[in-house]
Amino acid sequence: MKHRSRSLLSVMLAVGLLAALAPAASAQIFVGDRFNGTALRPAWRQVNATWRVGSGAARVNAASVDPNTNVGYAVINMKGTHKSGLRIQSQVRLSPGKSNVGIVGPFKNVENHLFCRVEITPAHPLGMVVVGHRVRGGEPTVQKFKTGLNLQPGAVYKLVTERHNKLITCSLFRKGTLVTSIRYKLKPAELSAFGGGKKAGLRIRLVARGNRRDEDDGRSKFQDFRVSSI
Repeated sequence: MKHRSRSLLSVMLAVGLLAALAPAASAQIFVGDRFNGTALRPAWRQVNATWRVGSGAARVNAASVDPNTNVGYAVINMKGTHKSGLRIQSQVRLSPGKSNVGIVGPFKNVENHLFCRVEITPAHPLGMVVVGHRVRGGEPTVQKFKTGLNLQPGAVYKLVTERHNKLITCSLFRKGTLVTSIRYKLKPAELSAFGGGKKAGLRIRLVARGNRRDEDDGRSKFQDFRVSSI
């Protein structure tokens, strides 16, 4: 009897080990775009800016960015809020000069959304990663940030936002290596304002006609975009 119990236990352990070693199921991709056409696909909505596509990248038309907020977007329906597990990501080639770019999501509308962005400017020459929001039409506001990251102008980085219900993680990667990560818990007011937002997309802060120290110079490029399950 003891021998049989030991055999059964061995079988159960072996099955558990095989299950643990088995590859995880592939994430479901809700939205994907490599910007390999000549224009943004019709599914994209251009907000407070116009965008152009070429050489496998999307970039903003600098003179088109809204002169009041200085922020332009391109957003796409991500086919639901997927509150229990969602990843939004984009590979970004930073400008060789000044960069202030990010991804948005959840995005309800231009007045209500969350953003994760990366910046290299005279104000933050070593680079900064930010989680911020815009709520009920107020000013875009930084909620958490990390600075002094030794980021490189002109380099390619991957920005990733993950959402698990109320918990948001904003991460920056370089060649597959994590540079930094910020965790942020959505507050009740944010959940009310944009927690049910069904869009995600690209964001750039650019003052084409000004002399600010914390803006993009218009040369940053988005090389891909993807929304998937976790």
